[in-house]
Amino acid sequence: MNVDTEAQSLNSNTHDARAFKLRPYLQTLGWLVKREYWENKSWFFWGPLVITLSICLAYFSVNLLASPWRIHDSLMNDIELMQKEPFAAKEFSSIFIASTAEAMPIRFQLVIFFILGIGAVISILYLMSSLYSERVDRSILFWKSLPISDWQTIFSKCSFPLLILPAMLWLIATASFFIFISLYAFISVFTSVNMVEPLLLNREMYLTPLKILALFPVYVLWALPSVAWYLMISAWAKSRVFPWAIGVPILSVLFLTFINQIFKLEWDVRWYALHVIARLVSGVFPASWLLEQRNIGLPEHYFSLHNITHQAWLAMQSTSLWIGVVAGILMLIVAVRLRQFNESNT
Repeated sequence: MNVDTEAQSLNSNTHDARAFKLRPYLQTLGWLVKREYWENKSWFFWGPLVITLSICLAYFSVNLLASPWRIHDSLMNDIELMQKEPFAAKEFSSIFIASTAEAMPIRFQLVIFFILGIGAVISILYLMSSLYSERVDRSILFWKSLPISDWQTIFSKCSFPLLILPAMLWLIATASFFIFISLYAFISVFTSVNMVEPLLLNREMYLTPLKILALFPVYVLWALPSVAWYLMISAWAKSRVFPWAIGVPILSVLFLTFINQIFKLEWDVRWYALHVIARLVSGVFPASWLLEQRNIGLPEHYFSLHNITHQAWLAMQSTSLWIGVVAGILMLIVAVRLRQFNESNT
């Protein structure tokens, strides 16, 4: 009995010791994430917020907010139609209400993916300068003097393009869209085209952002090699990051195409461009896994949320995604080693 009690106490002490060692590591990682946020707050918060509000405001003011008033004025001014066909005006407004309620979730999807695309550009610019700028301004010497491992630094820099920035953009875009939708529905109350019930009680309006949010795990896995590529080049480049991170991969495609045409080698350069170069350069863009879809079909079907979701789960079952994950982990290891090497040469 005493032996069992001692064994249980020993196991609990071991578990507590491991938890005690892990807690400072996570606390340091949390502070590093906060540091990255405060140093790049204009990129990660104010910039996306201003861009999102500007896009939503311009989109709704130009295309949507005037729609109920236009329909209302056309119906009220067409006295001949109102006299001859009194039910035609009601039918016309009903068709407009139904078509708008059906198209609004699609517009919602386009707005969110467009904003996430802007976030991808911000992520690329951030990743290319993250490890390079600390060597230029020699702030790496300060951070190396602290008890912070290179893995913690690399992981904190990966967390923003993979997790934090997409989640913030999704939240900002969703909140902004629903605010403008509520404003749109409120304005329609003062016209003969009441859009309150078709919009605010539309189930797809609430399911669309949740469906996009469910794609985030696939996005993290798919974007990992691209994030690791930019970080690795940022840790390696001596002068400019952009030509090495984007220019060299594109030039490699042009060079292989030229060699293939000159010597009639019959290489599948298109496969190399789509599965390797496009994956490295544009993997941080939302729904970039559509590049591997073979049967594209019509554009409205290709860019539909149903097809994006279907292709995402097909990508989860493909070997190319997991090969990219392994390659991304290897490139992160190289980025850590390069940062350690840069410390000794700084």
